Amino acid sequence: MILAGWLIHRDLGARQRAEQALQVAHAAADAANRSKSDFLANMSHEIRTPMTAIIGYADLLLEPGQSPSDRMNHVNVIRRNGRHLLGVINDILDLSKIEAGRMSVERMECSPCQVLGEVASTMRVRAAEKRLRLEVTLDGKIPERIQSDPTRLRQILINLTGNAIKFTEEGWVRVTARLLDSPDCAEPRMAFQVTDTGVGMTPEQSDRLFKPFAQGDTSTTRRYGGTGLGLTISRQLAKALGGDVEVESAPGQGSRFTVIVSTGPLTGVRMLSRCSEALLDVRPSGVHGPAIRLCGRVLLAEDGYDNRQLLTHFLTKAGAEVICVENGRLAYEAVGSAARDSAPFDLVLMDMQMPELDGYGAAAKLRAAGYDVPIIALTAHAMAEDRAKCINAGCTDYLSKPVDKALLVETAGRYMPSEPALPNTDVLTTPPSEAESDGTEDVDVTTPLRSEVADQSDLANFLPSFIANLPPTVGQLQSASSRGERDEVRTMLHQLKGTAGMYGFPSISERAAALERQVKVAEGEMTKQMLDELQELLLLVRRVEGYQPAREVQARK
Repeated sequence: MILAGWLIHRDLGARQRAEQALQVAHAAADAANRSKSDFLANMSHEIRTPMTAIIGYADLLLEPGQSPSDRMNHVNVIRRNGRHLLGVINDILDLSKIEAGRMSVERMECSPCQVLGEVASTMRVRAAEKRLRLEVTLDGKIPERIQSDPTRLRQILINLTGNAIKFTEEGWVRVTARLLDSPDCAEPRMAFQVTDTGVGMTPEQSDRLFKPFAQGDTSTTRRYGGTGLGLTISRQLAKALGGDVEVESAPGQGSRFTVIVSTGPLTGVRMLSRCSEALLDVRPSGVHGPAIRLCGRVLLAEDGYDNRQLLTHFLTKAGAEVICVENGRLAYEAVGSAARDSAPFDLVLMDMQMPELDGYGAAAKLRAAGYDVPIIALTAHAMAEDRAKCINAGCTDYLSKPVDKALLVETAGRYMPSEPALPNTDVLTTPPSEAESDGTEDVDVTTPLRSEVADQSDLANFLPSFIANLPPTVGQLQSASSRGERDEVRTMLHQLKGTAGMYGFPSISERAAALERQVKVAEGEMTKQMLDELQELLLLVRRVEGYQPAREVQARK
């Protein structure tokens, strides 16, 4: 009886433990399902919102009666939302790679100062739009060069800085770099801190931050947007770089995120106490080297009609002669035929996913036949292993879709004959020194503003029209402000913000955006501060090269 009782007690205990384990597993499964459901709902919003803007503004472009300014605004909205959508897709792809254990990082010599400069250049406009001060500082000396993955390090810092700006309504965001260990130690590390004066978080919110598909809470997602993936990805990337991401925060007191990465050996590496020169020398993200003109023949193998049309336009405008084929088999035949006719191609652009014979097979077949023409792979797969796959197939270089126009031309110019592009001499309508004057306010021409797209963008062709319309805009703003027409002033500031940014005048765009926000939330008449800031903005506009003051006076009458 005693033995039987003991056996029954043991069986009951085992059954209870099994039931408890089952309940825990069931609760975990329910939590995972809720998390995934929240994520899918959030992703639906994050994807549908920019797609709605893209489709809607594309429809607006087709409507008759659109002014050039309206069309530029519509294009700007489409491009901005397209880039946002691409960011969402990249986050999802990165997370899938992490969960599958296939996320890889590279180790190469890179400059921490340059990475900091690129982050500052990328995020400066976003900070200015919210009137936040963005600072980049060094805490002590840092190494001139480290061994790391600059692309992934930049991705982490841009994500953290972007979050800091998003959750900060006033004050500042500071990015600080410092060396944690002695340069002579076996495994030195660097820390990059992103500190803000934003809303801050409770300990409970901080604990949820690094879980996939989660933000601080659901109200955060509703108010600020975002996928909730960035911090998870950033922490996993930091771990792959030999470190981690840590957070310190308190409600209403801002947050500090610290990224730690290993630097590789630092013996003999020069230490820098400042990065100002390097930071000033860095171009903003998306701005490439000097404009070039391509001189030669390009074979474009791409099965998508729209992609063929767009890439052909970019390459032809840059000076290349472009021949198009629709699959890898035709590409192989075209290269052979051109070589036999003593008119070989200088470059092949090869889509990797094509019917009949894909780009991998076509590149391998060309190399096996002894053709040494440079081949640039074009693929929507953007991971490091995808690039390696293209190179192993015989490609010379690699571009991911969607292809950036400037990067396409710049990359092509490295492998085919090219020369510096001639400067655009038709941009200015009237030199500032010859502008008419009839008693209007003094115009500051000591430091004239020149468009950032004057020499390297298709928009340069439209610059004369934009510059010619600036004086009437200034005159109308003066008139509307003097009449107290606050809504009219706000509307015009909104238009100026968009067009100035599109035509390469970010300083004007930023000031117009800041003043627009003030006017939008103000009640009653415009304050003296607003009127003073409007005059400062108009003085800045008058410094644009080619500005004609006489047309401003005519617009006021």
